[in-house]
Amino acid sequence: MAQQSLNRYIKTFTSPLKLVTLWDTKHDCRHLKCKRLRNERVPPISRLPVEVLCMIFEIVYLEPDPYWPDLPLTWTEITLSHVSAHWRRTALHMPLLWSRIFVGWTHAAASTEAYLKRSGRRPLSIIINFVAKAALTRPKFRAIWHRLMREMSRWRFLEIANDEDLYGTLAFLEDASAPLLEEIEINNEEYDALMDVEPTPRRTILRGGAPRLKSIDCWGLIPRNFWPPLSGLTMLQFTYLPEEWPSLQYAEFASLVNALPALTHLSVEGEPVSEYPRDAKLVFPSLLVLRMTGTHGEESDHVPRFWLYATAPLLSTLHLLQYHDSDIQELRNPYGPHPVFPSLASLITEELDWSERMSPGFSAEAFETLATAFPSIKHLMVMNEHDPALTMLSVTDRWPDTMLVSLWGGTNLDMDIFKIQKMLRTRIARGRPIPKLCIANRPPTFPMFFVRNYVALELIKKPVNWGDFFC
Repeated sequence: MAQQSLNRYIKTFTSPLKLVTLWDTKHDCRHLKCKRLRNERVPPISRLPVEVLCMIFEIVYLEPDPYWPDLPLTWTEITLSHVSAHWRRTALHMPLLWSRIFVGWTHAAASTEAYLKRSGRRPLSIIINFVAKAALTRPKFRAIWHRLMREMSRWRFLEIANDEDLYGTLAFLEDASAPLLEEIEINNEEYDALMDVEPTPRRTILRGGAPRLKSIDCWGLIPRNFWPPLSGLTMLQFTYLPEEWPSLQYAEFASLVNALPALTHLSVEGEPVSEYPRDAKLVFPSLLVLRMTGTHGEESDHVPRFWLYATAPLLSTLHLLQYHDSDIQELRNPYGPHPVFPSLASLITEELDWSERMSPGFSAEAFETLATAFPSIKHLMVMNEHDPALTMLSVTDRWPDTMLVSLWGGTNLDMDIFKIQKMLRTRIARGRPIPKLCIANRPPTFPMFFVRNYVALELIKKPVNWGDFFC
């Protein structure tokens, strides 16, 4: 009797245990099946080793896609860290991804602190933009700015954009030191009211030293007393000098030029000086590349004239962007100012497409004027509008030592082949052949055989960075 009771008791408790075991087994099988299906559907790139992912992240970060919209969720580090948990763990432990701090988007102090922590000890790129978020008030900015200034020993790049109190922001940097700072960019393109602000007299910024500072890019002019030490600067770019903005006095601009003994690349869009004295002279002892941009349009017809008073004994490349006949007419005046470029060997002329132009570009007479002023050109690059240059090379013996002619872009490049053929034949007949011709962006229908017997062709790409021209 007792045995029967014991058997019933065991059976009563064993059946549920079997059910639980069976349920657990089915659950585990279902989990393994789902995991297998998920692994089959997830791209293999999501399961790459950390070392490989870090290499991919570095390439994506250093060469971002220019077609991504300018929204916070499309930043490289944010996008990469939201793909999967594996990618997020990898991204959070990769300091390079967090070394670029956007003040104006990540305006919260907590976000800035997180970037500073995740970036480890890597050099920082600081980008300040007041238009990006209206929520970034001046008190919030000052709190973040002071926090970032405590990390100035790590600054590598600084950009200040659309700051209505630009001079006040720069004043914080008077006695600062930035041992790793290499580049400064000041962009107030969207804030024209800055031209109405009278800067308070200040001392120069970064007086503590910035020994690695090599490049400055300015939208508009900054008073001379706001500039940092410039003895080691090699690249200076005035992105845009609006005609309605106050210009520098000649003495102030000459003082700036004299403080640039190591400058090798200079780019100027617009005119930095309002009036030049008769004996004006601007000496650039180390300048190699000079690019000048004319601002032609309905509201502005202003081109740099300072180059007429420039002396650059080492200048090798002159780049004229959006220049017209009227912009170089002073070179025809034998009694007027003339640039002194004894080593000039490369000339670049670049025009906008016809659909974007407000007036015609260079004529053949303009190229002849340039050939008279600079007779030793060995490399001529013509971008977008080739006919005037081809005409000048065909009908004159100017630039007899030209070794290379480069033609880039233009909608009618395939139709210019007959003019190219005529120019080459004419130069050969006069004993002035051009040893090398470069044609970039050649259309598929370009009849190569027309010029194959006259010149060695080489396909080239348009230089992306003006500082890379022939240097």
